Amino acid sequence: IGRMANVAKEAAELLEQEEVSASVYDMIWLKPLDNEAVKEACETSKLVVTIEEATKAGGFSAAVLESMSEQALESEVLRIGVDDEFVQQGNMNALLESVRLAPKPVAEQILDAYSKLSK
Repeated sequence: IGRMANVAKEAAELLEQEEVSASVYDMIWLKPLDNEAVKEACETSKLVVTIEEATKAGGFSAAVLESMSEQALESEVLRIGVDDEFVQQGNMNALLESVRLAPKPVAEQILDAYSKLSK
């Protein structure tokens, strides 16, 4: 969602280099949530990943989990976002890097979660 859609696209390119295929859904807005996209992602993926530059608590990933619950969908979910804590102020790119929201750290988190699913 938002700026993270581009991060997701770049992370997907990095994952492709590791022979991991990733689909990216640019959700465009949080409300109303695209429940059909959530359903499609759950039905076609081993791992659903949400990426948001805000706190995970009460944010986009929480809305996706709520949608999954309401639709009785089951899938492994990796929530990538900011923990519920204060974040330093400063240069946006440096801040995103510090909370692991740049393309490379996002791809690394996905690879780690994906490898755990494969075991």
